[in-house]
Formats: sequence, C-alpha cells, structure tokens
Amino acid sequence: MAFAASPLLRGEDIKIELDLTRPGVVADRVVKRSLFFAGRDNPVHLGPVGIGSFSEKGTVVLPFDVQTGGDFKLVLTYGLTKNNRPIAAKIDGSIPHESWQNVTQWPSTPDYLWGSSLYDDYWKTDCSSKHLVCWTLSNTPVALTPGAHAIEMEFPEGEILITELLLTTGDVPVNSPEPWTFDSYVPFPALDFISRTIEPLGEKLRITFHGQWQNLAPHPVSFQITTSVMPRKGRSQPVYQVTDVQPADRLSLDVGQAVPFSLTVESTEPVPDKYSEIIQLNLSSLDVPNLFKPYLMSAANGYLEVKRGLRFRYVKGYNDFDLGVGDGTDPKSVIPTRETLDFLAGYPKRGLHEAFVLALANASEPVGSAARWPWGIVNYTAWARSGAGRCCNSETVVPRRLIGLGG
Repeated sequence: MAFAASPLLRGEDIKIELDLTRPGVVADRVVKRSLFFAGRDNPVHLGPVGIGSFSEKGTVVLPFDVQTGGDFKLVLTYGLTKNNRPIAAKIDGSIPHESWQNVTQWPSTPDYLWGSSLYDDYWKTDCSSKHLVCWTLSNTPVALTPGAHAIEMEFPEGEILITELLLTTGDVPVNSPEPWTFDSYVPFPALDFISRTIEPLGEKLRITFHGQWQNLAPHPVSFQITTSVMPRKGRSQPVYQVTDVQPADRLSLDVGQAVPFSLTVESTEPVPDKYSEIIQLNLSSLDVPNLFKPYLMSAANGYLEVKRGLRFRYVKGYNDFDLGVGDGTDPKSVIPTRETLDFLAGYPKRGLHEAFVLALANASEPVGSAARWPWGIVNYTAWARSGAGRCCNSETVVPRRLIGLGG
C-alpha cells in the first residue's frame, strides 16, 4: 500500500485530545468507535480506535490551547474502509480557507480483512499503521494567537475514523497524488456488449464482438490488456484465436469516460455446428500491483440449446415450500443490476439484499412464488413494498397478510 509519510515535526505541535468526555467538547452524532466491524450498537469492536460517526452527518467541537502563536497546518490520521467520503474543518467557528472544506478522503484499507491481516498493527493509532493514512488537510495554514481555541470537525457522510489530529507549524506529509490506491483496489470498468457479427472465411469463421468500456471509478484508471482462448475438454489447442482487440494492449479511462471496444477471433479450422469456446480478456491494473479481472465471451457457431424447466432459485428454503419465483418471471424483476445496486463513484451504495428487494418492489407485474403455500401464492412484490424486505437479511419472512396473487 502507498501511504503518506509521517510528518517531520518542527516548531510548535498541538496534538488535540480526542477524549469526548473532557470539558468543552460538543459531539453531535460523533462517538468513540473502531475501524472494523463497528456499528451504532457496537461502536468499539476491532481495529484502531478513534472518533467518528457512521452513515449520518456528524460534527464535533474540540477545544485546545496555543502557547506560542503562528501559522498552523492541520494533519489528521484517519481510517476508512469503503467509498470516498468528505471531511471538513473550522477553527473557532470560521472556515480558515475554502481548501479546509469538502476534502475528499479515500479508503485507507480494504473492508474485507480477515485472520492475521486484521490484527497487523492492531493497536496503532498513528499513520505507521498499515490501516491508517496520515493526511495534510490543506496546504493553506491558519493563523492562531496564544490562548484558547476550538476546532470543529465535520463528517458530512460519516464513516471516517479519526485517530489523531495535529496542528503544527513544522513540516507536514506530502499527500499522495493517487490517494485512491491506498486500499490496494480500484473499481474495474464495465464492459457493455452491444452486438456480435459472424463472417464466413471459406470453411472457417470470423467472430467480432462490439461493445463499450465504461469507467466506474471516481478517478482515472489504467489497465494492461491480455487475451486468451480456452480449449474445449479433450483438445490441446483451441479452434479460435484472437486476431484483434481494440483498444489494444492498454486501456486508459478518465473519470466518466467511455470508449468503444471490439475483439475479433478467427477459427483455424472448420467449426462444428453449435461448437463454442470461451474467450478470456484480462485487465491488469497499472495503478495497483497484483490486481486483475477476467472478462469472458463465448465464441459460438450457431445458437446453443438452453436447458428448460429449471426455475430461478433465489429464496432460501425453496425446497421446503417451492418458494422460487414462478415460471415466466421477468429476470429484471429479481436480478440485481447496476441501477438497483446504485453505483456511486465506482462503489455500490446498496447491498445485494437491498437491490433484490428494490427490484421486486419496482416490478411492473407482481412477482409471486412458483407454487402455493397452504394459504396461497407468496406475493413477493407486496412483501417488498411493505418495507418488510428491509428487515430480513438472512431469510425471507412473509406475513400472511401479504399472500395474494389469486390464492
């Protein structure tokens, strides 16, 4: 991970106490909390401990004293596990400079740490911790006179954990020009397929896939492109080979940018009817080491037979009462999409369960179970619209009053 260096402190340093119980502190939805697996009901759980709020807006006013006046810059040590979040600061109720407001902080560490990696630097609260970042809020200092002062920290969207606040007239960290790489991850672009063309080359075939790359990240991204073809079982070599891909070798996308995509394969021999092979395109991040993602395409001669009579199985316990959705259900009513997941700046704002419930609630036609319970067919759309869907994360609990759809 690329972390900013610790500050080389000179001059007067004021380390602001983060004790929320001391006199003069005013906290609104800001609490003592830890970085990992923390929530409102259990704010101190695992990992570094500091102050912060959760998903709601929070503010805290912290008093401090200045012995020797001067021009001070603010250095904060923070932790964040997902999504970029804004932060802001005021001194004595005033904004020192516009650069002290709406400062974007990027995730400092992944949110999927388990086992030994979670406990590395477990008790550290300074920026030598692998889970935290030392960040200079602004290069514009604030002039402070000797005496009593107060700093107000604002968390407009919550989630950021602050473990240290330092006002200094000395040297400060040089912020990384690519802070979105702190957590060793960047969102991969979407590949939206538009069409496919098949051309005969005598007894051989040429297949071209057309589509569009779309950057989902809130920052520029760059990837190396490689391709391969997976031979079918029993073959040592594939029938198809990749002859062209555009963009070739490297994919670079600015924020919000979309560029055309095409990939062409040609067969090296006549292709049997209904024969297919998987084409794999790999993106390797040029921003974060050892970060890869495959994209798969099927090079098929003709249409493949689709198995019929298999129900879409999502609801837990469908074997007990045949709770799967009925045949003929529109897949858009149950399969989460980029829209129902609500991608924001490359990250989904909703979880899989929330997206599933939202799709059911917005279904153009009510979605029901494949078979009747003893008291009728389950109306999943009515269940989702009732708000009950938001309370049940492990099992689908359907009150009897929501049974409908003709039963």
